[in-house]
Amino acid sequence: MSMTRFRERMVGRVGPVDRLPWTVQPRGLRAGDGIVRTAATTGGARPAVLDLDDLHVVVHGLDPVTDGWWATLTAGTVRGIAAVPVPVDCGSADILTTAVEGRRMHYRLLVVHGSHRYVVEGLKTVRGGIRRAWASTTTLHTVVVRLDPETTMPTEPEARARWLDAGGVDGQVVCAGVLRVRGILAQGLSMRGPVVPFLLGFVRRSVRP
Repeated sequence: MSMTRFRERMVGRVGPVDRLPWTVQPRGLRAGDGIVRTAATTGGARPAVLDLDDLHVVVHGLDPVTDGWWATLTAGTVRGIAAVPVPVDCGSADILTTAVEGRRMHYRLLVVHGSHRYVVEGLKTVRGGIRRAWASTTTLHTVVVRLDPETTMPTEPEARARWLDAGGVDGQVVCAGVLRVRGILAQGLSMRGPVVPFLLGFVRRSVRP
């Protein structure tokens, strides 16, 4: 089956969060709860830059339950968590799924640096309307969660991706903030597969949730 593929980059400023417990929830409609509220707590002090660079997004298809797209993140690089760029281990994206009000876009990715394991979670809230669609689909409220040191995860890549989707993993938020999509033109040029149906559906769901 042909799948839509594209590359995406999101960059923004984040600030430290002091010992906020966080449980990575199972992938689904409630997985991003609390992200926007937590990101707002650092609005007065965001000294660092978080860069989710060259995320490879593979869109597998529409979920009939949520009327949004189910996608995986197969590659990418995170800058700002460690002193050096760190590759994305695995991740997911639920694109324009239905929500209580409007729609949402939830991103989740796993980053491993030495003995430290991080989950980066981001949420875009889409309320609809032409004026608001651009801002809401390009703004990612983000938290970076350092998992508990005793956390164990599968060694096999596909099993690790399923483990990340299942959630139930505890940690602490170490920083949070707001990221913006960068390089829209480059993102558009990177698109492959059945692009036109995806774009038409994307616009319709963004403007009229």
